[in-house]
Amino acid sequence: MQLKRHYKDGVIDSIEVKRYSENQKFSQKFINNMMADGFVTMTQGKIVLHTQPELTYAIKQVPGYYCCHDGKKMDGAAEAQKYIDENFAGVESPDKNNPAGYCKQDFYNCVLEK
Repeated sequence: MQLKRHYKDGVIDSIEVKRYSENQKFSQKFINNMMADGFVTMTQGKIVLHTQPELTYAIKQVPGYYCCHDGKKMDGAAEAQKYIDENFAGVESPDKNNPAGYCKQDFYNCVLEK
């Protein structure tokens, strides 16, 4: 995503979206900063960018731990390891970047609503 900020009297007046994609990963830092500036709201499983054009993304996954085998959300690393041991013992992780069989995502995984 490429954004252009427009300033008026030294303050962000509006934000123009130059490029965006259907699938988007938003970091917590991006969400926090944009919310603080009043250009993002989160409601009912959606992230709304109050930009030009206004974009609405449905949240598919929130930041946290996930099983690489079935995508199940976990409450933490200990629970994820226990889940892998109980359900996928001896099975190689489908994600070569996460050989433990679970991963920690630090972003909101979203899809653009039409």
